[in-house]
Amino acid sequence: MTSPEWMHHPFARSIAVSHQLHAAVTSVTNRFFGINEKHAFDVPCSKFSQYSVAVQVRSGDIFSDPIKWETFNKTYRAYGQPRLSFYTECISRFRASQQPRSRVLVVCEDFENPVAGALRERSASNETWLDVVTLPLRTTMAALGCVPSVCTAFGTMHQAYINEVHTRAAVKPNTGDRPVEWMNTPEQRAFLLT
Repeated sequence: MTSPEWMHHPFARSIAVSHQLHAAVTSVTNRFFGINEKHAFDVPCSKFSQYSVAVQVRSGDIFSDPIKWETFNKTYRAYGQPRLSFYTECISRFRASQQPRSRVLVVCEDFENPVAGALRERSASNETWLDVVTLPLRTTMAALGCVPSVCTAFGTMHQAYINEVHTRAAVKPNTGDRPVEWMNTPEQRAFLLT
């Protein structure tokens, strides 16, 4: 059987090569990060089986004093993080489309990001379906890599944990969900709570 005429076009061949390259890169990435049917980052996914939604709230270095950024010749101005409203809407949409009893895991480096603190307060009050925790980096990546629905933060980590084995849906924030030039000012921190 001969292939259709359009398959001989150089564009069609480049698409086929692109798909093959994507498959090869995905395979290598999954092996490198220990992602398979039962694991992510070599951590058993069964550890997170009670969760249907995982949320990454970034904190750490970008919430440190901007003077330190200049001292170390680093600028994090492009890493303003999503507002609380982004996360609550993302969580609500995922929960509405899933079982009413679906559990949500929020992972954060620390509680310097005011959004992390606000979500922790909700968890401590009466939101029994919501767990807000700090975890070691590998376990954080595993949680985000194992749970099927993910709300991401701004940054580069999602490129490692979003995968084709476990991730069914991932929502990334829009640029309108964050301060454009992040300087960690009191006004910007207050904006994050909107």
